[in-house]
Amino acid sequence: MRKKVTFAVFAIMLSALLVGGYTMAWFTDSATSETQEFAAGTVLIEAGSSVIGSQNFSPDEATYLYGAQADTGDLYEIDVKNKTVNKIYDMDLSADQYSPNGLGFDNTNRRLYFAMVHNSKSSTLYFYDFIMKKLVKAGTIKGAVYGGTFGEGYYWYIANNSDDLYRISFNSEGKIANTELVASITGDQKKFGFGDVAIDIRDGIIYGSSTENEDAEFFKYDISKGEYQMISGSSGINMQLAFGSDGQLYGHRTNSGNWWIININGDSLTVTAFEDLGNLAGYKFNDLASGYRSVWNPGDCELMRYYIRNTGSKRVNLRGQVWGRWFAYDEEKNEWVPWKPDSDGDVVRFELCDGSEEKWGTKNGYYYYKGIVEKDETVELCMKICLNGPKTDNQYQGKRFVLYGSFEAIQASHGASQAEWGWSAP
Repeated sequence: MRKKVTFAVFAIMLSALLVGGYTMAWFTDSATSETQEFAAGTVLIEAGSSVIGSQNFSPDEATYLYGAQADTGDLYEIDVKNKTVNKIYDMDLSADQYSPNGLGFDNTNRRLYFAMVHNSKSSTLYFYDFIMKKLVKAGTIKGAVYGGTFGEGYYWYIANNSDDLYRISFNSEGKIANTELVASITGDQKKFGFGDVAIDIRDGIIYGSSTENEDAEFFKYDISKGEYQMISGSSGINMQLAFGSDGQLYGHRTNSGNWWIININGDSLTVTAFEDLGNLAGYKFNDLASGYRSVWNPGDCELMRYYIRNTGSKRVNLRGQVWGRWFAYDEEKNEWVPWKPDSDGDVVRFELCDGSEEKWGTKNGYYYYKGIVEKDETVELCMKICLNGPKTDNQYQGKRFVLYGSFEAIQASHGASQAEWGWSAP
């Protein structure tokens, strides 16, 4: 019997090919290419993708968690090991100045939950779906939610200015199925302002950091035993909290933008400030969510969305290619090198997402856009990349699959696409 195989999916590497008359040029893999100058009438395109690094990189090379940026509310993944940030969603929802807040990441279904606070009595819970790359409304919840987390299949939060711990369950679509008041964790003795809470999924203990009011403290609550304990040390208050994908607890203060490593020993804690913020400098987050170690298992499918924008002066026809290659780590060379599996047949399958067939056609290994891309128009190519379960044996353990894509544009006039590609848009 084959054992379960896990391995990391590596980066999406993109390039864009430009064709206009007799002019060709290659662009970089960045979402926004550098300004290029060509003769009048040539075609310029740029290609980007919706890559989320925490879902595609080896956990040994990065330590991820998630955050909602103060002021903008945009959602980010944060690599606290390499001190970098990557925006994953531009927020266009409105609520109070501290929203989104109460972030919690469901790593089983890969949904990043967060609350938009409307007033002291009501918040709306949403989630960003890492698979479908879209925002979904999950439902309405009680209270102002500034401290939330996800663990053991539930979203947990403590309503602001209270000690009331709630537990939320969800249906298969990720929407709220039930909201339950678990406990007043201090017996109604304290009214916590947040701050943040974070659950350690290894032992089911929730850690909390409240803001600087009369009940300001750092605490923990064991949800299985129903036990509350204050942890001494004022250095732990007024923090946003999250466990990184390395299992370490991290703290961040919104006002200063500083970061700390938090270590807890019994009923006391110590904090160690980041000596160098790197590219984290200047970023301030209203709330954090814990990350996790990313793997790609047999039978799993990933959705990749490529976005191609015509930034030139002509209407264009468009085609693209997507392909992949396996890599293994060479201990002697200390680098990843191309690798070919022993077994016959491909274990990775490429296909268009449901509904994409209406906009894209296939011929001779290319995906052709069934229309004309106007000036400044952006089109999307959604691809489903699946790992075949029965064919994937243990030789794939620890290997990486690198996905490549290239896109080519040609002027839409004078039958250019038919003459050069043998394809005309319907």
